Amino acid sequence: MEKEKADKIITDYMKKIYGFALSKTMDIDQAEDLTSKIIFEVYTSLLKVEQVYNVNSYIYRISNNVFASFLNEIYSSEQHLAHFNHTPIYEEENKDEIYARLRGEIAYLSKHQREIVVMHYFQKLRLTEIAKRLNLSQGTVRWHLFEARNQIKDNIKNKDNLLRSNVESTEKQKKIFTNMKQFGQLSIHGIDMEFFFSNTISQNIAYSAYHIGKSSIEIAKELSVPVAFVEDEIHHLVENGFMEKMPNNKYQTNIYINEINLEQEEKIKTVLLKYVKIISDKYIPLLLDRFKNYRSIKNTNIYSPHNDFNFLMWSIITYSCWKMFYIEDISKDLSEFMVKQKKGGKNIAIASVSNNMNASNKSYQSSIDIMLGMSYHQIKVWQFFSDLDDRKYQNIDSIFSSIDILNDLINNQIINEPANVNKLLKLLDRDYIVPKKNRVQNNGSSEYVNNIVTTNSEEKLKELFPAVPKEMISISKELDAEIFKINKKYKPQHKQDLCRVMCKNVFSSGQFRVHIMEHLLKTGILKPLKKYQRKTVNMIIFTN
Repeated sequence: MEKEKADKIITDYMKKIYGFALSKTMDIDQAEDLTSKIIFEVYTSLLKVEQVYNVNSYIYRISNNVFASFLNEIYSSEQHLAHFNHTPIYEEENKDEIYARLRGEIAYLSKHQREIVVMHYFQKLRLTEIAKRLNLSQGTVRWHLFEARNQIKDNIKNKDNLLRSNVESTEKQKKIFTNMKQFGQLSIHGIDMEFFFSNTISQNIAYSAYHIGKSSIEIAKELSVPVAFVEDEIHHLVENGFMEKMPNNKYQTNIYINEINLEQEEKIKTVLLKYVKIISDKYIPLLLDRFKNYRSIKNTNIYSPHNDFNFLMWSIITYSCWKMFYIEDISKDLSEFMVKQKKGGKNIAIASVSNNMNASNKSYQSSIDIMLGMSYHQIKVWQFFSDLDDRKYQNIDSIFSSIDILNDLINNQIINEPANVNKLLKLLDRDYIVPKKNRVQNNGSSEYVNNIVTTNSEEKLKELFPAVPKEMISISKELDAEIFKINKKYKPQHKQDLCRVMCKNVFSSGQFRVHIMEHLLKTGILKPLKKYQRKTVNMIIFTN
């Protein structure tokens, strides 16, 4: 981001940041110290990013992270801990060890308990003053203080709890989202799940409360992280519809999580492979026959790099199965499960979680389609991400940027000269264009477009596909029922109704299409891709 823009943001948010710091510390000197730390982190972060969609959320998240670090600094001070009225439980331990344990345990208290402990023992405030500041009754403050002391005492006694295993914590932190997507409408700013789940801790919090509702303290203990982190993240996730507050101060995750494990994969694979041959025998031959002479078919309007039929059919088969085997319209059913978000938009949040200990290396369930529209260029781009390709999942802005450059190149608005070197390198890096050394024929150009491009609309391209045989419609519903029966047992109760809807149209699902392509490769109907085709396979650019 340009320095002038970052300076303006800092100026606009200076008072808000100070207000945040003062509300957290309730001490003018500490608030000023915290404010300077937050401003430094925000400013340096702004200078490193190109664009910030939601400045409020961006600064809020950084402020909370800085505040958490600030708390740790406070709790690490022996001067403060010396005021904590606590009799050592293990007399054989020296004072440094006791303080070290106290520092660790204070961070695991709930928000109210932390505030009350700091005010009473560190700032030496009376219970009446604490109650007034926190808008609580004096009895409630006394109860929180009593519970905090007991919790610390119990945890210190339990050496197993105090010696939290770094190995166990590391294993828990590995359970993160491998793919994130949302069905429905995003906010007007196009903010997606990656923005809200950019760090591991927020993902682990969501997973922790997925199968059963938990309190912030329960989640913090399970993940071995301070409650301060958990509470701030939960507040942010609840505010944006990714978690719900339940009775008894518990929270439950409102995301549909596909947890990939070996047992489930094997059951699903066994069922899917029974149906793969049906598709391969009854529909794929019709598709291959329809497109074998695609260049001579009137109004086909399809470009495939140096007329590579095999490369074309990789994308045509995957795309056509996605469109043609979406037999039952589930949009109305899905709308009942969509959640309104504070930032705008209404959608269903979906994530995949892979446990390396329980899942195979190939992740069929993480295969996803995206369709992006660029109205100012009248372009649409379809991409199918799976283990069949070598491209990493890209955010929307990154794809838009690359296609924007490619469109200019196709329309001769970018020429091969030093001023455009960075743009051309971006396309080369993603194999959107390929040097002539990989060409079958050299027509004098230094590069060629390495994508499937059509001037057809989505509707016109779909008209070129052969109709689905009627018998396959009933077979499709049979498959849906079998897959739901398997998946149901792996979903929490509050997501089983949604699971039933999500298990419809399995023939068009990403995981089924990957199995189809693997079968076609194994039987020789399709040939393996060349290395430079693996970043642009299963991708179609619709342009005027």
